[in-house]
Amino acid sequence: MTKKKTTQGLIEALQIAMADHVADREDRRGFSRLDVLLGEVESLGAKAHSNVEHALLTIIPSVQKSDPKSWEAVRMVAAACRLESKAVAACVIKILDQLKEPLDPASRYQGFLLFREVGGTLTRPRLDKEKSMMATMRPQWVDLVLSAYVGAPENIIRFLEEEVASKQITWEDIRRRLPMLFRSLGSDFNRGIVRILRAITSLPDQEKLASAIKTSFKFDALSELERKDAATSRMSERPRTGTSLQRFRAAFDEVVPPGLIALKAMSGSVGRDML
Repeated sequence: MTKKKTTQGLIEALQIAMADHVADREDRRGFSRLDVLLGEVESLGAKAHSNVEHALLTIIPSVQKSDPKSWEAVRMVAAACRLESKAVAACVIKILDQLKEPLDPASRYQGFLLFREVGGTLTRPRLDKEKSMMATMRPQWVDLVLSAYVGAPENIIRFLEEEVASKQITWEDIRRRLPMLFRSLGSDFNRGIVRILRAITSLPDQEKLASAIKTSFKFDALSELERKDAATSRMSERPRTGTSLQRFRAAFDEVVPPGLIALKAMSGSVGRDML
């Protein structure tokens, strides 16, 4: 079979599979045509990259205004063969940015997932433009931002602190993302989750999230939070009066009487003998 025929056959198979996926059609065993297609593409792996790339470049422009599940089906095919393609990424971002399609936030979300899947790089400034997604699909928008911060644990922690403190997302949203946070934060997970826990203003919600963390990761985040807060409180209770310079002068005067300094100064020996 020629490459052209193979690509055309894949395009037709994907179009049928997308229609079934949108309609939730399955056979009597519970499998859809998309399931079958994904299995075939996955088994081919890298061998399918060229045909899948050509098929997606043909299909994506036709689904720009389609149902979110159409975009999802395309993304699943790209993921099945682990396709990375600058051409597909450019095609997707052109539709999202220049043509401003699709308008539906759910479809745009799937479009961004596809863009990321094929090797596109998401950035926070770009995602901040997705006002409709931010307003109606906040947790999913948060997921995209988190993927933009991969490799920057401090940015992830600070971002989630802000989202939780402003009540844009809930403790349950954090709980659902604990496995992902464990992977992305690595050795910073414990300190990061304590800071995120502190940002939750409701004690019952703090306790529920802490319980989930303790169960899944054997880390008592609430006890660690209380320990840190107690240490901070003790530090703040220590008496500290005057400026640093004033405290230094007071301590110096206790050791060297001011009168002696004046006497030494008159003799010109203060710098040599005293300081």
